[in-house]
Amino acid sequence: VFADRDRVAAALGASPVLSIAAENGPSNTVVSGPAEALQRLLREFASQGIDSQSLVVSHAFHSSLIEPMLDEFEAVAATVAWRQPRVPIAANVTVTLLHGNEMATAGYWRRHAREPVRFAAGLAALHAEGQRLFLEIGPTPTLTALGRRAIDGGHDCTWLPSLQRGRDDWQTILRSLGELYVRGVEVDWSAAGFRLRNEGGRWFDLDDVRTSIFVPICLEPEETVLRSSTP
Repeated sequence: VFADRDRVAAALGASPVLSIAAENGPSNTVVSGPAEALQRLLREFASQGIDSQSLVVSHAFHSSLIEPMLDEFEAVAATVAWRQPRVPIAANVTVTLLHGNEMATAGYWRRHAREPVRFAAGLAALHAEGQRLFLEIGPTPTLTALGRRAIDGGHDCTWLPSLQRGRDDWQTILRSLGELYVRGVEVDWSAAGFRLRNEGGRWFDLDDVRTSIFVPICLEPEETVLRSSTP
């Protein structure tokens, strides 16, 4: 629903079947629940001039419809060997930066399956911490567009895709990798598939054939000499 959370929550009232599933931005709120109840809600919004868009999903996550499976889900999650995150994570449940084992429990992921995904608030928390470089890992940069709107346009941020529809995958990855590098991110080039050598502090690809090209020297207004050599 292309409306803010408060307006959507007011429309839901005390509905026993519909729930806010995600808070993606100031005018993007996802509602989850039975299809018939959802259609009634969307017709009500349409009568007020508020647009909506249906999402293709396998289940009505973050709604009461998944509650029957939560006990079994938590039991299975409890068998996972959880590890402490190596980097802080802006949790979509608590909207805080987690540094320890808060996420490494089956109970947390039970909550994550049922409670709303607070994407916009989590991104705002990262922005408040001074983060300005965002890389989306996924087939299309859908969250990038949401992220820009979630933090007032995100004009002071750099937004990078890992993949992008209609563009060559390898070129998209390399372009974003280069953007990360020039912004000070340390890159493990060998893990990225490059074989490099260091010559006087400058890195060269071992697979490249090097050619020296001298810049043109203008001798006469109509005459230019271009020399090249290959070692």
